[in-house]
This record gives sequence, C-alpha cells and structure tokens, in this order.
Amino acid sequence: MGIRSTIVWVIAALATSAPAAAQFDGPLDSPIRSRLVGVVNSDSGAPTISPGDEIAAVFNGQVVGVQRFGTTASGPVPINLTVFGDDPDTQVVEGPGQGQQITFQFYDSSTGMIRNNVVALNLAGEISIVRFEGDRIDFDIPLPPDLLTPVQEFNFRLTEQDNSPGDGSGGGGGGGQGNPDVNDDGVIDKRDVALVLRGVIGANRALTTSQRARADVNNDGAITSADAILVIRAQ
Repeated sequence: MGIRSTIVWVIAALATSAPAAAQFDGPLDSPIRSRLVGVVNSDSGAPTISPGDEIAAVFNGQVVGVQRFGTTASGPVPINLTVFGDDPDTQVVEGPGQGQQITFQFYDSSTGMIRNNVVALNLAGEISIVRFEGDRIDFDIPLPPDLLTPVQEFNFRLTEQDNSPGDGSGGGGGGGQGNPDVNDDGVIDKRDVALVLRGVIGANRALTTSQRARADVNNDGAITSADAILVIRAQ
C-alpha cells in the first residue's frame, strides 16, 4: 500500500474514531490576573455544557485561560474563568496587556471539536468585546488568590454557528489563515499531512499556534479529515 493510500485509510479511520481529549494548551503562569464571572447559556441548536467541555480565553492565538466543566446542564452554568495577563517584568508575553481584547473558544467533548461559537454578553444582555482588566496578585498576602483577583462580570452564550465577534486572534480556523503548507517550509508534502492528522486526533499540543491555524485548511473553525484530504490533493 502506497503512502497516499495509507494516509487516506488513516483519515477514514480517524473520522469514525472516538472523540479526542481536550487539547487546549495551558496558559502561561503570570501574577497579572483577572477573573471572568457569570453564567453560560446555549442557543437553540447549539451544544449544551457537558462534562469535559471547556471554554478557553484566547489572545493572539495563545490560550490565556481555561475552564473545564464537570457537569451537564440545559440551563445556565456558572463560569469562573481566570485569565492570565502579560507581566511587564518578564521578556515573555504571557497574555494580554491592560485593555487588550480577549476572544473565546469552546471545546465540545462530544465531538472532539474546537469551535469559535462563544459570544460574551454584558450585564445588559448586549454582545460585548471583552478587554483584559487584570492586576498583579501579591501571593505574599495570606488570602486565597480568588479573593485578590479583579473580577469582570460577563455572561456567555454558545451559538449554533461560529459567529463570535473578535479581531481574528482566535488562533485556528475561521480567520482565513488555513494553508496546506502547514509547516510553512515552502513544500506541501506528507509532513504537512502528518501535522493535520495530529490535529484531527486531538494531539494539538504537538502543533504550534501557527501550525494549528494553517491546519484548518478550509477555514471552517476545526481541524478535521476534510482538511487532511485537501492537503493530500494539494501535493
């Protein structure tokens, strides 16, 4: 069996396999923090929160906060999401600076898909842009970090379609960044197919942020077997 037919067979097997575990990269630790507090609801036709689902805060393609849910609910589900901001005392950019925009992604554990279908609502129920408003937390103070971390109040809604507002910094899909040259070496070959397959099975930690963005070749908001087929055809 040739390499091309072997890859097609692997794709077909993966398309019918069990959903993969969540693969949101963990945020970088930072003393600059904010908490997003509210509830999550689902539109009609949208996924409802189930055990293993996750909502991630994203800045410039980097996950800067993750909440994993351990309950099933058809109504509002509490959210208490810590977002890590940039520490100006380090050379590493750990997250957003003051006033910079955060977008959100949803991991649906029932399908193994990461979707851009999370919208934030202010307390008046209006769709809002979330901007980071964190502060440095002094861990020398003998109080729980949650009591010290600044709170931003927003509610969230899962929509049926991937239509969350944002600046295109969601990292992966839906932003016109897909490219069959996934490893960006100027050649489309089996190495690119292998990277897409890692995304299909949920091994996203093996991909860089830019590789995940390019691996969503058809820009539909998820890395699937359809993207792998497009890379194979582009060779």
